[in-house]
Amino acid sequence: MGDDATMQNHRQYRTTHAIPFEWQPVGGQMLHTGTIPAHVLCEQMRTGTGRTFFVVADLSWIVDQSSMLYHDAFYRGITVKDNELEQF
Repeated sequence: MGDDATMQNHRQYRTTHAIPFEWQPVGGQMLHTGTIPAHVLCEQMRTGTGRTFFVVADLSWIVDQSSMLYHDAFYRGITVKDNELEQF
């Protein structure tokens, strides 16, 4: 997930709707496409420089957990825009 990001666990977030994505992780070779389902748990991350961003935390919607999509999502993180999330 890049520049030594850490989770900010004080709040919980989830996607407000299904989000189609086309995603190529930084340094990755493969372009992934799919749809993140509605109400999927996400985590706020903070870099060492104070920048914050959100990543999908619940990867159970990825059926093939031996796939490159799952690997890249687990190790690199699928980012989600804050306006596509709700706090709960």
